[in-house]
Amino acid sequence: MPAPDIETLLDFETPIEKMFAHLFGSNDVVIYTPSNAAFVDDAAWQAANPTLLDKIFSSQDEFEKHRPRIEVHVNAGDATDHVKPDATTTKRSDARDGTIVVSVITEANILLSRAYCARARRIMNDDSSALEAIHMPYHEIKKCRELAPNYKYAPEEGLISVDLNYSAYIRIKDDAWPT
Repeated sequence: MPAPDIETLLDFETPIEKMFAHLFGSNDVVIYTPSNAAFVDDAAWQAANPTLLDKIFSSQDEFEKHRPRIEVHVNAGDATDHVKPDATTTKRSDARDGTIVVSVITEANILLSRAYCARARRIMNDDSSALEAIHMPYHEIKKCRELAPNYKYAPEEGLISVDLNYSAYIRIKDDAWPT
């Protein structure tokens, strides 16, 4: 399905964050992404997703009250050498070597933190192709590999934060280029 314009294709972050919001929310995990405000506050989205209203937050201020929680941030990363001519025959990079950071934030309880990290890893390793088809009509994640995590143990703040880092090869689908 062709995208409405080139800008839609070149926004790699928003559709990926939306897909992960749905992926984690549908697995009963409280989640925030920077892109959530673009769809969570929409009445049509709320009517279509009533079971996700208490899982996917659009306001970081409201969301930060929840523990345990997940935050997902996508960085499209460097353009790859893979290019595709668009309708004007301009050659454009159609793939990125990006990163996905899944931050797991829990109370300062190491067992709870480890259990929630394991849950996040299971969700990230599950086949998300069905959600990709629904929420990413123009993009696909071809490879997603877990890298070394970063830990922040802050008992004085009452939390443990673990960043599960992933490298991702993100590309524009061949049939998504506008004609």
